[in-house]
Amino acid sequence: LPAFDKTIWEEHVRVGDMWLTMASRGCPYRCTFCFNNFFANLPEGPKGKYVRQRSVDHMMNELIEAKKRYNIKLVDFQDDVFTVNKPWLKEFLTRYKNEIGIPFQCLTHPRYIDDEVAEWLYDAGCRWIQMGVQTMDEELKRGALKRYEKSDHIEKALRAMNKAKLLPKVDHMFGLPGEPIEAQHTAKKLYAEECPKRIQTFWTCYLPGTEMMAEAIASGELSKEQEERLNEGMDFYFFRNVDNIKDPEMVATYRAYEVMFRIFPILPRSWRMKMTPKHVRWLPGWFSNGLAMVFDVITGFANRNPEFDAYALHYLYHLYAFTLRTIGIKPPKATKRKKNAPPDEPLVIRPKAKRIKEAQMVEA
Repeated sequence: LPAFDKTIWEEHVRVGDMWLTMASRGCPYRCTFCFNNFFANLPEGPKGKYVRQRSVDHMMNELIEAKKRYNIKLVDFQDDVFTVNKPWLKEFLTRYKNEIGIPFQCLTHPRYIDDEVAEWLYDAGCRWIQMGVQTMDEELKRGALKRYEKSDHIEKALRAMNKAKLLPKVDHMFGLPGEPIEAQHTAKKLYAEECPKRIQTFWTCYLPGTEMMAEAIASGELSKEQEERLNEGMDFYFFRNVDNIKDPEMVATYRAYEVMFRIFPILPRSWRMKMTPKHVRWLPGWFSNGLAMVFDVITGFANRNPEFDAYALHYLYHLYAFTLRTIGIKPPKATKRKKNAPPDEPLVIRPKAKRIKEAQMVEA
């Protein structure tokens, strides 16, 4: 397959600020809240292995050609689990360090990172790394969520990333069906001890086709009307939705934990250990929502999260372009090519055999 065609975005997106790509497709897990839960079972889906990886050579060829064309500041690997294949990872990271040398970020899973992998990643240029935690209740993980890692796997993964000087950001969910509130306290203890550089909080969202949504429909948690609106894409509440939680006291507690988790990355350990929901639970709901967002932005810029820089530059460009169009001036493209960049055509991935033959011809 050819590389992703970035030329179609050059007019609208600063593609060099954050080069989005994938070295693999598919996830080895089927978490009941995730799109992989139904996507992997589509009859017209990929035959054979669901997790498919590009060869190291294929992936490197894309990045080499992209580097020739754009001033890339960061490579963002969007694989579900970038570290899923350790031998592949070692070979790729060795070549990446020597031939690309650009900072990058990726996603991992608690079962697919250890001290050795964390060191490889940092040495090759990885700085930010994202991992799903979601909940610290092991019974809920195994039963309702089909997540089979244990709490100590999460703790060891965070410790390995912090030890290697990686900058971990984690995903954490509120409002999971059947989750005891004690799970939030367990998570708080973990984040206080091995604090990530960003804790991204999400309120449970039912995605069409997933087991979690089917169970919510069967139990009456979701009405027929809600089901239809979700299936049609009319309702989408990935970041905050309290309608699925019937107990207002539970909502207030979740909001308190959300504020705490968003501020933890910029607090000293002693403050994190002492802080409890009662310190922020008295805040009005509308204020705590805004406060959580503000703290997230502050921690993002304080810890130099490259996504914040990229999005800030993206919106500044569009504000600039809008201003020029308003006064009748055509704005420049969002992305500028390097001088002597390859011609205006999609990046071509040449088969390895063909490139070897070309090299032999040049040598001859």
